[in-house]
Amino acid sequence: MNKLLTVAALLLLATAAVAEPSPWFSATCWSAEKTFDSLESVAAGPSLSVYKWAPEHAVWLDVALLYDGAAETLGGFAGLSTEIKGNALLEALTAPVRVISKDLLSNVGLGAKYSDGALTGLAYVTTRF
Repeated sequence: MNKLLTVAALLLLATAAVAEPSPWFSATCWSAEKTFDSLESVAAGPSLSVYKWAPEHAVWLDVALLYDGAAETLGGFAGLSTEIKGNALLEALTAPVRVISKDLLSNVGLGAKYSDGALTGLAYVTTRF
């Protein structure tokens, strides 16, 4: 778990050292993640834009501490996500969740959580701030 956070911190520091605009590692922010595996799993942590292919579209690396309410434990989370807005397929797939969340969600992705000694693959949505 500590290694995962160390790697995330190093990636964030590496982006600060990039002087000229590049599509690689071009932005950082904080985000909150909601996993689709249970109603009680939530995470928060840094996000790093890994590759930006259009002004409003990028692949994001999301790394976070996760509270797994079902297991009543803290764990870790990591995944890759991309923006929902502007992608017709992602907009259609996430429409019910976005209506419930009052359209606060920005990204959808695939990742994994480490909780209660197990690694589980899952889908998730994020709100970047």
